[in-house]
Amino acid sequence: NSANFKGITLPSGIVIQGLNGLHTGASTNNAISKSASRIVLNGTNRALFRIGECTEKVTIRDIELYGISNENTYGIEAIGAYTSSQDFYFERVVFNNFFRGIYAHGLTQTDYNWQFDYIKINHCRFIYNRDAGVYCRVRNSDWKIEDSFFANPKKQAGQNADSIFFWHSAM
Repeated sequence: NSANFKGITLPSGIVIQGLNGLHTGASTNNAISKSASRIVLNGTNRALFRIGECTEKVTIRDIELYGISNENTYGIEAIGAYTSSQDFYFERVVFNNFFRGIYAHGLTQTDYNWQFDYIKINHCRFIYNRDAGVYCRVRNSDWKIEDSFFANPKKQAGQNADSIFFWHSAM
């Protein structure tokens, strides 16, 4: 039932590998193209991929994640309460037209203190995500975001258009 779909839950150790995750929509480029490996999320109030507690060693590379709607949609939603998840690698991934590209949050019963640790984001693009490209409301350590690009929509009511938002972090 698509009305109950909340996202594909990723297990530990999975590698999701596309052909080429980067695309261009630049008006100065003669060829505007979408990625050869594109996964589309249809609908609202859901994530394309979900990560729960006790998940480790997940890699996603060379792929475009695209939301038809940016009404409470997420490319990656990481959520937990007690036992941490760690060791995630995103390389050459495009997060395009979501509410939040990557959304990591804890549950209220632990005052959002779940840990989502050792996250590497390398050569990724965050394109027109309405609230934020990366939104993190968890305890976290060792996040590394390198050589990534953020193109935000215009800030306006109901549209924060942040590149990165961290609620709190730990060293």
